[in-house]
Amino acid sequence: MLALGLMVTAVITDLSTQRVPNELIVLGIITGGYFQLSQYGPWGGLVLLVNILIPFLIMYVIYRIGGIGAGDVKLMMALSAIIGFKAILPIMIYSTFVAGLYALIDLIRSKQLIYRVGLFTRHIGICVSERKIYLYNPVDKEVTEIHFTLCMLCAYVIWIVKEGVM
Repeated sequence: MLALGLMVTAVITDLSTQRVPNELIVLGIITGGYFQLSQYGPWGGLVLLVNILIPFLIMYVIYRIGGIGAGDVKLMMALSAIIGFKAILPIMIYSTFVAGLYALIDLIRSKQLIYRVGLFTRHIGICVSERKIYLYNPVDKEVTEIHFTLCMLCAYVIWIVKEGVM
């Protein structure tokens, strides 16, 4: 239940301020640390470290290529601190699918799908021909951004329902 509260609070603040507050992330990690120390004793610190490190390593790659923001990476780490890395892996996959669906619907709604696919295809062509990965950074980024925290919340709810958690 605490993890759900963390996610809902993160979505609300992200939608209203365009950021996920670090205080919320720290609270999530401290809560996760308490849970892990309560369950595993002194080994709980190591479990917490693993729970934080795995989503960081995966999400950092996506962050570096411009796919998500730093707050999204930190939120996934905080959620993993609470529920564990074994649970976070399917949530990461679900959130990616939700984000893709969200983006597709948004592009169709705004009649930008063909234009954006063309831009992205051109970008991939440049990367392939020059054999170098460049950051994909569309000129009108604010128009193309989605709130990944919302996708993460949806993915977390899907995971809760699928696993019968709560």
